[in-house]
Amino acid sequence: MLDWEWKRDPNVVAMFIHLLLTVNHEQGRWQGVVIEPGQKVTSLPNLAEEIGLTYQQTRTALFKLKSTGEITDKSTNKYRLITVNKWQEYQSDNSLERRQTTGKQQTTAQSSNSNIRNKEERSKEEYKNTGKPESSLDWLRSIPGEVVDGLAADYSVDSRFVQARANDVIDYCEAKGKRYANYKAALRNFIKAEIARHPEAIKRPEAKHIEIQERTPEEQARIDAKLATLKKQRELLASKLSN
Repeated sequence: MLDWEWKRDPNVVAMFIHLLLTVNHEQGRWQGVVIEPGQKVTSLPNLAEEIGLTYQQTRTALFKLKSTGEITDKSTNKYRLITVNKWQEYQSDNSLERRQTTGKQQTTAQSSNSNIRNKEERSKEEYKNTGKPESSLDWLRSIPGEVVDGLAADYSVDSRFVQARANDVIDYCEAKGKRYANYKAALRNFIKAEIARHPEAIKRPEAKHIEIQERTPEEQARIDAKLATLKKQRELLASKLSN
């Protein structure tokens, strides 16, 4: 593990250790689903709460572990099934040290590097074909803060509302295998659909408080004098018109 590429990423380290400690140690069942040793049924919100990470940090840590083959992650609209690959190897004594000196480590590293290169090539190809980074789901996984703030301003909603809808898009794509040509446009549609269902999410402009200052006696006297003058002028004009 001394050469593990994520060893300096505290969020990934925390995620991997947590999964090693909390996955099933024997076969079990959950709502009709068989859970094998080394597997865990959970959800992103639960993982984030258990580890103490934000929703986005949790998602990113899982994505990194998947990209290098430490775990596999299957999502449905009801649950998330995470499998620690080669979990059994971690249960034997001194297995971590042995893994550093076996040919298996080289094979795993080569396979992981190949997976990373393949993902990078797919992302580059998607960008080349469309000319927009929004064509990749990875862009949505690490959506820039300025994009979130811009969409929040466009639809008069909170930034957290936009981030939640981005997570909805990601969950939907992962569960259904759906792909979009432009994930920013897809995110806009999810935002509009959610606003249609929950219009109370729109932030209303705050009513401005108008402070009325009391007049001083001198100011009131001047106003009364002007009103009296205007009254006399009206009476005089009415008298001339009647004659």
